[in-house]
Amino acid sequence: MNRLASEPSPYLQQHAGNPVDWHPWGHAAFAIAKDQNKPVLLSIGYAACHWCHVMEHESFAVAETAAVMNENFVCVKVDREERPDVDSFYQLAIQATGRTGGWPLTVFLLPDTRVFFVGTYFPPSDKFGLPAFPRLLRSLSEAWAQRKDDILAHAAEFSEAMNARTAGKRVQSAYIFSAGQDESTAFLRSATATILKRVDAVHGGFGNAPKFPNLMALEVLAMAGVQGDESAKTALLHAVDSLVNGGIYDQLGGGLHRYSTDAAWLVPHFEKMLYDNATWLRLLALVHTNFAHHGCEAAIRETVSWLAREMRHTSGAFFSSQDADSDGHEGKFFVWSPEHIDAALAARDAGPISAALENGASPSRLTAVERLAFATAAFGVVRGGNFEGGPSSVLTRALSSAELATRFFPGDAAGVADAEAERETLRAVLFSARQHRVAPPIDDKLLASWNGLAMGALARCGHALGDSSMVNLAKQCADCILLLLCSEDTRGRLVNRFFRDGHVRGPGFLDDYAFVADGLLDVYRATGEDRFLTEAHQIASSLWARFHDGDEAESLVLRSSEARDGESIPALRESADPMLPSANAVAARVFRRIGALVDEAFLARAETTLVHLRDRAVKEALFHAQTVVELTRVFAGPPSVLVLVGDSAHDAFAALLAAANESPFDAFEMVRWSGNGDCAAAVAAASKPKGERPRAYLCRGTHCLPPSEDAASLRDALAAPV
Repeated sequence: MNRLASEPSPYLQQHAGNPVDWHPWGHAAFAIAKDQNKPVLLSIGYAACHWCHVMEHESFAVAETAAVMNENFVCVKVDREERPDVDSFYQLAIQATGRTGGWPLTVFLLPDTRVFFVGTYFPPSDKFGLPAFPRLLRSLSEAWAQRKDDILAHAAEFSEAMNARTAGKRVQSAYIFSAGQDESTAFLRSATATILKRVDAVHGGFGNAPKFPNLMALEVLAMAGVQGDESAKTALLHAVDSLVNGGIYDQLGGGLHRYSTDAAWLVPHFEKMLYDNATWLRLLALVHTNFAHHGCEAAIRETVSWLAREMRHTSGAFFSSQDADSDGHEGKFFVWSPEHIDAALAARDAGPISAALENGASPSRLTAVERLAFATAAFGVVRGGNFEGGPSSVLTRALSSAELATRFFPGDAAGVADAEAERETLRAVLFSARQHRVAPPIDDKLLASWNGLAMGALARCGHALGDSSMVNLAKQCADCILLLLCSEDTRGRLVNRFFRDGHVRGPGFLDDYAFVADGLLDVYRATGEDRFLTEAHQIASSLWARFHDGDEAESLVLRSSEARDGESIPALRESADPMLPSANAVAARVFRRIGALVDEAFLARAETTLVHLRDRAVKEALFHAQTVVELTRVFAGPPSVLVLVGDSAHDAFAALLAAANESPFDAFEMVRWSGNGDCAAAVAAASKPKGERPRAYLCRGTHCLPPSEDAASLRDALAAPV
C-alpha cells in the first residue's frame, strides 16, 4: 500500500500513484522492516529534480520493478527539502565511497537505519557504467538472504566512516574580536588566493562541467575586490557576465537555473530553486552597489519579476522551486528553434510587434527577414540547435549590443542603442509567446529557510536600486513567514520548517532559524520597523538555546537539528556551503548583528560559532566561502552602527536617511531612533530633547563619532577611514 497520498510534500505526492508500497520517513517503516526482517530501500529527492523524475518513470512507475521492491524491501521516500537532516546524513555515506553524491539518492539500510549500500540514479538497464536497477535489487536481496555477514560488514564500514565525519570538536575561544583590520585583511587575502586558484579564466566561475555558480565564493571575491584586489574583482565580474549572458540564466523570464551541464554555462539543468535565486539576487545587489556593473540592474529586475510573477504565494512568501520538465520533456518550456522564433514574430506582426509597441517600444527598423536574423543572432539560436542534438537552442545573450549594431546597423551612430532596444522588444515578444507553452510545475511549499534568504535578498536589492516595491516584497514575505511558520514553545521562539495547504511541518532546522533571523535583520535595516528587530532577536536567542550544546566559552559548530524523539539520525555540525550558505556562518552573522544592535553578549557567540573553522576556511575556501566572509568580518571587529535620532517626519531626518542609504548595505547596521523601542546602540542618543534637529550618530567599534546634523557632514563621516 502506497502511503504518500496524505503527505503535504509535493515531491512525496508525485510518487503517491506509484505501484511501490512507499512509506514516509518515520518509526513505522523501520518497525515493519524489523518485524519482517527486510532491508530498507531509502530514496531521497526533491520535486524539481530532473533525474528523480527519470528514475520514477523508468523504475518506480513500472509494475514489474515495483513488485521486486515491494517483495524484498520496505521502501521509504524522503523529500530532502522537508528533511534535510536525513538527506545530509545519508549523503555522508556516498561521500565515504569517494563520490560527491546528489539526487536521487538511493540508499539500502538495515532495519536499524545503518547503511550497507548507496548510490544515486540507477537506470532500468545496464548503461552509463551503472547496473540496471532491477538487477541491483535482486543482487542485494540475494545477499541479504544468503550473505548476511557481508551485509553487516559493509554496514560496519559505512558506520565507521560516517561517524568520523559527524564528530564535533570543542576548543577554547580565543576572543578574536580584538584581532583588528590587519588580521581581517590578511585572512581574506589568504582565502581569496585559494579560491582564485580554482577560477575558470576562459568561461568564468569555477571548475569544469557539471558547473555550479557557487555564488558564496563569488561573494568572497566581491569582498576582496572592494578591498582593492584587482584579480578578485576581474574574476568576479567575468563570472557575473558569464552567468548573466549564458544559458544558465533565463534570458526571457529572468532567474537562474540550478547548474550548467557544460563548462561554458550554455546548457543548464532547467530547474530554478528559490535558494539559488535569492543568493543570486544578494550577489547582484552587492556587485551593483560596489562596482556599478552594467548588467546587474536588469538581472535584478528580471529575477525579482520572475519571483513575483511565478513563485509568490498569495500571502506574500515564495514557493520552493520550478521544475526542469514540462509537457514530459526537460527544458521544453525554455528552448527555441528558428522556426519557433519566426512563428512568434509572425503572430505579433499586427503592429509591427503590436504587443511590444503597446508597452512603449519603438517601431523596428528591420524588415521581417532581418528581424528574424537579428533575433537568432541576439539570442544564440543556431540551425541544428545546441540542446540535446535536436533542432532547438538554449537562449543566451550571444552577442553584445555593439556587435549586433555592427552587424545590423553598420555606420549608424545610434546603432548600439537601437540594437539594445531591438533586443528588448524581441525579448518581450518571445516571452509573451512562451506564456502559451505548458509551464513547468511549481513546488508550492513555503520553506522557512529559503524564504529567509529571499526576504533578505529583496531588502538588499530594494536598497541597491532605491526601489521601494522590492522592499515591500521583502516585508510581505517576512510577515507571511512570521504568521505561518513562527510560534512559541517551552524553549522560546519556534520556527517551523514549511507550510503547504494549511499544513505546518516542524520543527525547523538550524538553517530555518539562522536564515529567517538574518532576513528579518535585513528587512529591519531596509524599513526601520522595530518589530522585525524584535523578532530577529527572539529567534537568535532561541537558536542559541536549541542548537548550541556547550559552555558559552567553548567553540563548537552548531548542530544542524534538534533531537527528535526516537530517531537515531545524529545531528550534524556542518560548515560547508556548496549549495546553500553555511547555516553556521549565517548564524554567526546574526549573532554579530544582534550583538551590535541589542545585546553585546551575542558578539562572543558569533566568535564561538566560527573560531575553530579558520584553518579549514582558508584551505577549503571554495566550499566554506560564507564562513570566510563572516570570519573576515569577525576579525575586523564589531559592526558599525548608525543611529538616526529625531522626528522621522522632519526634512532633515529624510536627508540624513537618504545620505545613509547611499552607502553599501553592509557598511553599518542602522537604527531609526524616535525615543521609542529598546536598542543598546541608541542609549547615548535617548536623552536628546524631543523636537531637536535630527542627528546621525556613527558608532564604530567601541566609540561613537560626533553627531552629524546634515547630509554633507554625514557623508564625510561615512567616507572617513575606519
